[in-house]
Amino acid sequence: MERREFLRVSLGAVIGLPVVASVLSSCETDVNKVQGQVVVVDLSPYPALKNVGGMAFVQAENYSFILRRSSQTTIVAFSAVCPHQGCLIGDQMGELHHQKIICICHGAEFNPKTGAVIRGPATTGLTQYQTEFDPQGNTVKIYV
Repeated sequence: MERREFLRVSLGAVIGLPVVASVLSSCETDVNKVQGQVVVVDLSPYPALKNVGGMAFVQAENYSFILRRSSQTTIVAFSAVCPHQGCLIGDQMGELHHQKIICICHGAEFNPKTGAVIRGPATTGLTQYQTEFDPQGNTVKIYV
């Protein structure tokens, strides 16, 4: 291969590679944005969730949630991981009350309706997930 041909081919590859990489990465990113994981939770083992205002700590598919029955037709899901230092809230690691959710590691308190911080040391609220409640099947889909 002559020097001139080598330079032409090399220059074409250098210019074309970022364009191809950009197109491929944008396709991959769009697919990842559309596809999210759905965790389906059977509510039968959580009798507190039969009543409006009832809450339960739930672990499913490597996730930890705090579920709250906010109405006859709605279950709200929050991450059970405290945003302060990652302690689990619920079960034996914290307390669920009707007035607040308490992380016993450092005393952070959260609003059970919104997940917002009531009292620090946490500075951000609990992550809330979109849910879809099926009363006939007694399940809730959590979109994580």
